Amino acid sequence: MRLRVALLTALLCAATVNAQTWTEDGDAAALLPGQTTVGSGPLTAINGTLTSGTDADLYAIYIDDPQNFSARTCGGTSIDSCLYLFDENGFGVSMSEDGCGAQSWLTSQFVAAPGLYYLTMTAWDFDPLNAGGLEIWNDAPWGVERAPDGPGAPGPLAGWGGSAGGSGGYVIALTGATYAEYGPPPPTGAGCFEDGQCQVRTATGCNSLGGNYLGDDTTCTPNPCPPPLAGACCFSTGGCLELTQPMCNANGGAYQGANVPCWPSPCVEQPPGGGWSDNFDSYPQGTVLYNVGGWTGWDDNPDAAGVVDGSNYRSAPHSIAVKGAGDAIHPFTGIQGGKWVIKAWQYIPSNLSATTYFIVNSYYQHGGPYFWTVELHFNPALGVVFDSLRDPNAASALPIVYDEWVEIRVEVDFDAGWLGTVWQYYGGQLLYTGNWIQGAVGQLAIGNIDLFAPHPETVFYDDLSLQPWEPPTPPGAARPLFAGVLYGGLPTRTTDLSGFPNTNWLSGFPFEVDGAAARPDGAVFISNGGFSGKLYLAPVEGPAIWLCNLQYPAEGLAYGRGRLFGFCNFASPLGIYEINPSNGSMTLAMSTGDRRFFALDYNPVDGLLYGYTEYGSPTGLYAINIDTMQMTFIAPPIPTANSAARAMACGYNKVYLVPVYGNEGYDMYVYDLAQGVGGVWVPMTHPFPESQSTGGAAFAPGHVPGDTNCDGAVTFDDIDPFVLALGGQAAFNAELPDCYWRNADCNLDGSVTFDDIDPFVALLGQ
Repeated sequence: MRLRVALLTALLCAATVNAQTWTEDGDAAALLPGQTTVGSGPLTAINGTLTSGTDADLYAIYIDDPQNFSARTCGGTSIDSCLYLFDENGFGVSMSEDGCGAQSWLTSQFVAAPGLYYLTMTAWDFDPLNAGGLEIWNDAPWGVERAPDGPGAPGPLAGWGGSAGGSGGYVIALTGATYAEYGPPPPTGAGCFEDGQCQVRTATGCNSLGGNYLGDDTTCTPNPCPPPLAGACCFSTGGCLELTQPMCNANGGAYQGANVPCWPSPCVEQPPGGGWSDNFDSYPQGTVLYNVGGWTGWDDNPDAAGVVDGSNYRSAPHSIAVKGAGDAIHPFTGIQGGKWVIKAWQYIPSNLSATTYFIVNSYYQHGGPYFWTVELHFNPALGVVFDSLRDPNAASALPIVYDEWVEIRVEVDFDAGWLGTVWQYYGGQLLYTGNWIQGAVGQLAIGNIDLFAPHPETVFYDDLSLQPWEPPTPPGAARPLFAGVLYGGLPTRTTDLSGFPNTNWLSGFPFEVDGAAARPDGAVFISNGGFSGKLYLAPVEGPAIWLCNLQYPAEGLAYGRGRLFGFCNFASPLGIYEINPSNGSMTLAMSTGDRRFFALDYNPVDGLLYGYTEYGSPTGLYAINIDTMQMTFIAPPIPTANSAARAMACGYNKVYLVPVYGNEGYDMYVYDLAQGVGGVWVPMTHPFPESQSTGGAAFAPGHVPGDTNCDGAVTFDDIDPFVLALGGQAAFNAELPDCYWRNADCNLDGSVTFDDIDPFVALLGQ
């Protein structure tokens, strides 16, 4: 490094009046030597980004005019920021927090002489530490520029710590400073990153961001980077999407590895019907149950996790202890439908000073949303236990039993109508019975067990279990038909179509759905956002992962031939547009004149789009050729007093259409496309009888072993596509782009070979 000490005079003579900005190259390091600013002339600004609330960006600068030095973020960022200045050896010089509102302003008052300095930008309360882990500056007073005054002040900068603040872009305005090193900017070249993107950066900047630098003067046009590797990403809901690792991690998923498929799903450790139990005896004494044994803390907070304790137990040698900030949870996946029994043994000390809680959520995600369905309050002031959701006035309460192990038992029947039924017992006595779903929102599922203890006294639990009420049955068929509402906060719903036309719908994840369309692998595209349309991708269990903002709002979606389509009611011209799901750009595929296809989907059996319109003449169901974009009238409107429909799905060569106004007593309807033109609509159970804002629908069977032609049945008609699948995925997808190659993987070993023949023949015999 050629530092400015030797070149100060020459540089001052060569300096111009033009403003000079250093832009952060990659991610500036947090410790010395940081990132060296290189250039000629005065350094008047540093432009950078805090990638997180625990990011510290440290820059080497040269202060050539100490009397006129300043560094400020006033008006240059929305972050509640802090600026720190260190000398060439890393010893603290000055700091500013709240020097101008929530931003910072360093002055010359503590700068004694010209020389090399290090300027650092952080968010509020992320503090510099010495080698002993002590803060170099105290947290207060704010709004005052200070020399080092903390317990770590005698030592140089060695680390960072404290609370996580804000993140985002910033500009630091400077006076009295020049670059730390004189010379032209370092060379740049193309760098490849894990998401397949190419960025032109310096070698240092590329490496700091984890990229692969391709060499000086290389370019990103055309993109030289290999496409990103994707693999199964597991979510707390039990849902699985095949995503890149950065996208999986950014959305709270657990990446299972490159090229790991979602079928068979690696995300459900305990299949529905298998049950669960924990007596805490296999964990070492004192283990904090944070991401251990399926346990964690509410909202992924390690401080809320329970602790394995050997001082009190029902079954030797351990139990789980909760107190203080304790909010220990065990999430579950796939526990929906059927009948279940939850058991927990609880020990409450007689000195309990505040209410302790035993809670069951029917839906849970870290950070929300949450649906509460059991909330037992153990209130020491009243001396009773009651369910505050169903009995807020404690009219059916039972007395708390102190200093003894007492059984809590919750029995659930999810097959007992739309709302399900729950029975709650305490110490063998019936506490309350009623509907499982409380209020306007909920689902027929068990999302977690939650042990909440906001008090200083320890409450113990032992021998917890979740078991089928009746002997386990084999997993049911896939629930391919998916529907949602646009307004009202209701969760998505799915059905396996058994018992048709009187089908049973199960609630899924809460999300507002305008349009929906399924990919052959079972993932669902979802649009919402009203006039500012957004596009998401979701497994049917949730959650929805944001992909991009749409160029125009899309009221209905369809996916086929590897292409995503949407109907745009507010674009010009009115029509069906092809959507690029990577960036949201939309290209007109077909102008529809006066017809408004709010309901749209694609049928993989005949390779046609289908749309339903209430505008134009005639109204009703149309087939739309995806190649020629010709429209053919198929059937009249559904036979309801109000024929409005906004949700449509095509599956197994049928059209499923959901009327908007379920609360007016309307059925939904099915049209079998084998009827041809002029057939009849057949009614079936509406998924949202309580709603008048039906949104989108999709048909997402995912992998159906043996059904190689995607008609919903395994027959001899699947033989030819099966033979084609033996030629490899590329050959299969070229001929049958809207069926899924893995359907021919009948023995679920991850490949399609002659070893799948016997299982295929066995399937034909079923």
